[in-house]
Amino acid sequence: YAADTYLPDYDYTMPAQSSFTSYENASGNYNANLSVSFGFPILAIGSIISTGVSGSWDMSPSYVNDELISTQNLRPSVNLGIRSNFSRDIRFNLNGNASYVDSWNSTGSSTEYFTESLRAGFELNNIFKVMYLGGNYTKTFMQGVEYNAINDNILDLNGGFRFGPRNNVDLSVTVHDLFNKTRGFSTPMS
Repeated sequence: YAADTYLPDYDYTMPAQSSFTSYENASGNYNANLSVSFGFPILAIGSIISTGVSGSWDMSPSYVNDELISTQNLRPSVNLGIRSNFSRDIRFNLNGNASYVDSWNSTGSSTEYFTESLRAGFELNNIFKVMYLGGNYTKTFMQGVEYNAINDNILDLNGGFRFGPRNNVDLSVTVHDLFNKTRGFSTPMS
């Protein structure tokens, strides 16, 4: 919808630049994945280095304005990461991923783009023997072959404390996407 549009069947106004999606059963959904990964410890810093390459292909059907369209995506990726392993109480991780995506559909439309993401996270456990705190920051950069770049920053935080006879009861709070800058991306929440 290019402008705000009222939908009387749903008693809802669609905001400008949004789309309406409903679910229909359609056959022809396929996917295949192949990955190779390798990890090894570095005792001097008490961490594990991991690297890998992967490739995926998927084909999914969808209706657009009552026309069945089949979309295919081909995505080779490479990643490199480090995860601490020196303590149960303090943990961190850093992971980078780069992908190339080639997407095309049965109408003849196609697009190509690159995505790069950097993710950093931490966990602090057993603070005063009952509290914990954690967070993940993800920086994503997407550059289309024929369109402008999109940058995205997502910060998720969580914390809580355990109590009960054996600390087996947990009360926690989680904040998703603290920066709320999700242009061009979807953010699932539960």
